[in-house]
Amino acid sequence: MKLTCIRHLTGIITLLWGVIAFGSLSSCDSAIYDDEGDCSVHYRVTFTYDMNMKWANAFPHEVKSVTLYIYDRNGQLVMSKTDNSAALASPDYFMDVEVLPGKYDLLVWATGKSPMDNPTAFEVASSAPGSAMSTLGAKMPLDGTADAGLYVDRDIVPLYHGIMRGVDFPDTYGNVTLGPVSLTKDTNVMQVLLQNTDGTTMKADDFSFYITAANNELDYLN
Repeated sequence: MKLTCIRHLTGIITLLWGVIAFGSLSSCDSAIYDDEGDCSVHYRVTFTYDMNMKWANAFPHEVKSVTLYIYDRNGQLVMSKTDNSAALASPDYFMDVEVLPGKYDLLVWATGKSPMDNPTAFEVASSAPGSAMSTLGAKMPLDGTADAGLYVDRDIVPLYHGIMRGVDFPDTYGNVTLGPVSLTKDTNVMQVLLQNTDGTTMKADDFSFYITAANNELDYLN
């Protein structure tokens, strides 16, 4: 009889120890997950710009400022975040974002750096929480008048655009890396070289070059 009681007691102790061990292993705030925080999730969005003739990701070298807009399934802006820090130059760059788990659409407008003094730049429309993605276009400010002609005679700050739909932000814990959001460059540089075949000196002021277009706006779809 005493032997039976001892065996029964041993079984209870073993069961309790198993429950404690399982609880410690499955808890995300245990020693195993100390670097992940207290059962919280950390979403990290990455970006790439490899649609170029360099056949490589030029994001770390060219992008100097990036703004991410996150929209919920109702098409309303949940949050936006801008980063223009030196961290953008890292090949391992990511942007921390804080949203609830769910599916979201991501829109990105980013800029580079002009090599010229006093450049002009596209202006991205302002946005407020709850606004629609369709309102978030970019517009080039113009000089002149409608009657005399509208123009831009300065270098343009490089502009990049990206969109990614239906991105799943899972309900989990730890670091979750999403993306990358692929960017397209909207601006480019054209160079004109003139050479006189008879060897005489040419004056730059004797020539004018124009590129004409029907509009100066990009919508949210680029």
